[in-house]
Amino acid sequence: MRLLLVILTFISFNSLADGFVFDSWSSKGKSCMFQFIAPPNLNWNGDSDLPLTIKEVDTIFQKWALGNLKGNEKAHVVSFNLSSVAPEGLKNNYWIFKVGYVVFNGNVPSKQFNRKLVIDLTGKVIEPICRL
Repeated sequence: MRLLLVILTFISFNSLADGFVFDSWSSKGKSCMFQFIAPPNLNWNGDSDLPLTIKEVDTIFQKWALGNLKGNEKAHVVSFNLSSVAPEGLKNNYWIFKVGYVVFNGNVPSKQFNRKLVIDLTGKVIEPICRL
């Protein structure tokens, strides 16, 4: 029974990477990544206007922060980066916004101060997935 639990736990952790990974890094002994669950249905050709403005990306981020930060935590954006990524397993590159932000708990930097997330061109927020 214990072996079955270990196997099921391993499978559930590995299933997190069943999407299309486009960025990965290590943080405090954990392996973290961003991934698309499915290929994005909106991209940018590099010539036309972007589907989202920075102001719209900031609004999406602020709404996300209000609903996802805990207690007294407040987020402050430090960077918006428009990036082209090449997800593993997909033929095309896709444009995304990488949002870097810092978090304060009250007026004190939180334990996990520097954070990041991604917003695709449809406005979907993609949070990092981290595991041991």
